[in-house]
Amino acid sequence: MTVSSHPATATSPGPFAHPGDDVAAQTVPQFIHRNARRWPDQTAFRTWSGDSWSGLTWHGVDTAMTEIAAGLIDLGLSESRCGYVLGGNEPEFFIAEYALQAVGT
Repeated sequence: MTVSSHPATATSPGPFAHPGDDVAAQTVPQFIHRNARRWPDQTAFRTWSGDSWSGLTWHGVDTAMTEIAAGLIDLGLSESRCGYVLGGNEPEFFIAEYALQAVGT
């Protein structure tokens, strides 16, 4: 795979775009929303739980991200303030990070 060093623009898709992509999607939260619209029931995350795998769908990730972002806004977080997430390599950590990014988009 060849990755372009040129970022996506409003008229030009980025290096990981697929035919028909919404070229306006520029941030991780926007890509999460896009994936939730396109593939709501497809697995976004898989984790090992004891003796089996459990999955979280794109719709589930989008819903959690949106609800966490709304909660952060209700608590007073805004684009002009900074936030951070401490955590391990778990879906919850990444979803919280996406929510922080969504507050600023």
